[in-house]
Amino acid sequence: MDSALVHHYFGTKEQVFEAAIEVAFAPALNAPDAVADGPSTASANA
Repeated sequence: MDSALVHHYFGTKEQVFEAAIEVAFAPALNAPDAVADGPSTASANA
């Protein structure tokens, strides 16, 4: 991957790192909301 392309979309190394961390930890960050919402109708019908 060309570094110019990365800099075009993210700007700095720190912003690339932040985006990678955000993607990696998104499921864990959304877990409290999922627990608070309770079981979904899809899992209840399974």
